[in-house]
Amino acid sequence: ELLNAREGAVLTLTLNRPDQLNALTPALLILIVVFLFHQQGKRQDEKSRAVSAEADALQAESRAVEMERLVTFGQALGRSLDVDAIRDVVVQHLPRLADSDEAWVMTRFSGQWEALTGTARQSRHEVEVTQQYIADRALSGEIEAGGVDAVIAYGCLCLPMTAGGQTVGVLAVP
Repeated sequence: ELLNAREGAVLTLTLNRPDQLNALTPALLILIVVFLFHQQGKRQDEKSRAVSAEADALQAESRAVEMERLVTFGQALGRSLDVDAIRDVVVQHLPRLADSDEAWVMTRFSGQWEALTGTARQSRHEVEVTQQYIADRALSGEIEAGGVDAVIAYGCLCLPMTAGGQTVGVLAVP
């Protein structure tokens, strides 16, 4: 029988015979099992959404930190008035920006390469010769193609640096 209650409708079953209970038991069990599976699925969906939201938040925080480093680097470069000041800024900020202590920069003036930064694992001359070779190989196809895309050369990700349409250097990250 159906009774109207203050908060909604209430269904009340009146079972007069035990065989009615036996007839409803399988249906009730199936209903309960389906309901439990449904609830479990909802919980799993909520957990996956929470994990996804947390991952998105961590990624956004990481991007914000990267942007802050980049802005700080740009401001420091903007205050640099000569090559020595630029070199100091690059040496200070490049390892954190590239996430590697082995990143280096070569600049090209009048067709000659000059090391702006480098690593200290080899002698200075060996480092410069190796970096000049890598920079030349990285930019060999760039001049013909007219592009400024990053290339992989001898295990280094090389990014051509351009100013006024001219290639002025290479940033390399091993």
